[in-house]
This record gives sequence, C-alpha cells and structure tokens, in this order.
Amino acid sequence: SLNKIVHPLILEKVLSLISKRDNAVVIVGSLLEEIGILDYCATVVTISAKSSDVIKHIGEKKYSRRKFQQSDDILRKNADHTIVNDYTHHFYLKLNELFESIIGLSPI
Repeated sequence: SLNKIVHPLILEKVLSLISKRDNAVVIVGSLLEEIGILDYCATVVTISAKSSDVIKHIGEKKYSRRKFQQSDDILRKNADHTIVNDYTHHFYLKLNELFESIIGLSPI
C-alpha cells in the first residue's frame, strides 16, 4: 500500500530533522503511532474541538476530510495531555501554559 512506502520516508525525514536540533521539537500530526514517531516523543499533546466549532472555522468541505483521520478517542489514547480548542483566547492561554510547563518555552 501507499502507506508502506510513504510512512518510512516520513519517519526518516522527521528523525533527520530532529537529529539536527539540540532543543525541543514540536511535531504536528495525527499519525504518530502509525508512522513510528510516537516512540521518539517524550510528551504527546492532543488538541480536540467540538465538530460544530471546527466546521464554523474551517468550513464543511474541509471538515469532510475528517472522516479519513483518526478519531479523537484514538488520538487521546496516546496523549499525555489533551486540550480542547474552543476557539477563544482561553485556549491559547491554556496551550501557552502547557508548552511552558513541558519545555519551558512559549510557542506564542
């Protein structure tokens, strides 16, 4: 399958990028386990949101791609932390607080 070809290439690229860094690395992706990246993650953060909020912000057409992604339940299974994106300033404050607690740096 295509995944058997692509996933090892993605893992190789990610590991190459990580090896060039001497500080924290943030990886954004939903296939960490399938690709094999999860084994290299010290901390995993899952960000979820209510379907209605996501549709409101990205539109129905883009949201329809969600059916090809893993469910929030599966993503939470591997998460050390889960934050709900309510699309308010409160979310950004919580995310900033979490990043500071994990790596001592603010992403914002």
